[in-house]
Amino acid sequence: MGIAAANSEDTSILDVLDQTGVFTVAGAIILATLTYALGVSSARRKERRERYSDMSATLAAWAELPFRIRRRTSDEPATLTALVAHVTELQECLRRDQAYLRAECVWLAERRDEVQTNIQRVVGPWINEAWTLPPCSTPASMNIGKWGPEGLEGTLNSFSCELKWRFGWRWMVRRVVHRLP
Repeated sequence: MGIAAANSEDTSILDVLDQTGVFTVAGAIILATLTYALGVSSARRKERRERYSDMSATLAAWAELPFRIRRRTSDEPATLTALVAHVTELQECLRRDQAYLRAECVWLAERRDEVQTNIQRVVGPWINEAWTLPPCSTPASMNIGKWGPEGLEGTLNSFSCELKWRFGWRWMVRRVVHRLP
């Protein structure tokens, strides 16, 4: 058909476009764009989930800190240096997580800050006490029984539950509700 068919009166512009492949090309471009966008979105969601998982792990590590200090095996400088390095690393992670969430999702950052404050309030005195206790010198002394902070599982779980609101349609609902007076 070609150009001669395009000039005939009974051929519409849609027939000409269809014959030239414009619809096919446009459809391919749209499909490629959607595929790319969905892939990028999926990768960002995966990265965000991993980052949030790391945040939860850091909060849990801070809650476990008194037990780690209490179960140290010596007061030798190398042991103390390693523990202090661990504490410093945790503090850096807490600050990095705080900054990341403040930039990424303010309402979740506020919730995370509440959880961190609660954990630090409960754990702080136990950390101080753990440093004053003697190191564990035998396997039996590693069993510290009922010593240490309790009840932080609920606090840690509350942050994990809050994370589910960051993904999918729940995020939009939470965002609207958070803005209500």
